[in-house]
Amino acid sequence: LLKMAQIEKMRRETEMLGAPQLPAPTAGFRNVDGGAKQEMIPGGPADVKRQEDLAKKDADAAEIAAAEAKRDVFLENTMRNIDEAYALSQRGAGGAIGGTAPGAWIGNFAGLPESKQLRNKYESIRGSNVIAMLNDIRAASKNGASGFGNLTEKEFGALANSIENLDSTLPEDVQRKSLLEIKNYLHKIKTGGSKTRVGRFTVEEVK
Repeated sequence: LLKMAQIEKMRRETEMLGAPQLPAPTAGFRNVDGGAKQEMIPGGPADVKRQEDLAKKDADAAEIAAAEAKRDVFLENTMRNIDEAYALSQRGAGGAIGGTAPGAWIGNFAGLPESKQLRNKYESIRGSNVIAMLNDIRAASKNGASGFGNLTEKEFGALANSIENLDSTLPEDVQRKSLLEIKNYLHKIKTGGSKTRVGRFTVEEVK
């Protein structure tokens, strides 16, 4: 009997030595199908990390969507003011002579000369702190998805400078070109496009 037990022990040891060794599973996983593959352990460290990553991705997407929605409303309002200022300038509301062209006084019927309306529009555009607001929106979108990747730093500086220098006493053609350049930059931020229109003109056509 002792000899038979020794033989059986040797047989088992031989089988164990010949059996394939399973690789240790990755942390948070376990071997299945005889070690042919691994599966994530529910509630394990890998599963917890996966859920955290998904939650962060959802939070980032929500933050980007909020920044883009804020950007779009703000840009639409600013571009509407630019369109209205452009129309006033076309009717002769600006210029060094203070809007004394016949069209400049159409607004008198509503009790406010169009020269004053144009100045108010420029004050509204400048006073809305466009650049500060755009910088806030840019900062809110950490991966740049709010559209600012469409503008170079040089273009962003030109946009800020054009807004700051809006002046109803400048020659009307200079005003209109400046307005269109501003709107082009804002449009590019919003859509990625390079050109837009104010009235019938593109920026290249306003001389």
